[in-house]
Amino acid sequence: MRLLSFHKSVLWTVFIAILLFTPGDKFPDSKLFNIQHGDKIAHFILFLILEFLLLLDAKIKPADNFFRKYGFIAFAFIYAIITEIVQSLLTISRDGDWFDLLADAAGAICGWLIYFPFEKIRSRVLHQN
Repeated sequence: MRLLSFHKSVLWTVFIAILLFTPGDKFPDSKLFNIQHGDKIAHFILFLILEFLLLLDAKIKPADNFFRKYGFIAFAFIYAIITEIVQSLLTISRDGDWFDLLADAAGAICGWLIYFPFEKIRSRVLHQN
């Protein structure tokens, strides 16, 4: 696998880091950000997209071996843990949060679950043309 083939997921990983390490008061005031548990929803969506892009960039197929299919979800989990630890230890205006970590993990799992039906449909469509 070439690193260049992971351009979408690498850019998304950097985007997540920027969002998670930016002080909360630097975000624009919006009703979207003020909904109950909005930050947990944001964590969920960020990691759902991350997992989906990782699998898409790696061109994972449903028939791939166990480690190839599950390795990228392990990456997302480890990245989520690292971001929460860094928020807790190295940022002034952010704190690590177990519930954020759970939202990250749930998002990664859902991204993984969504990817495989998507890939089956995509491969059928591509093979019909």
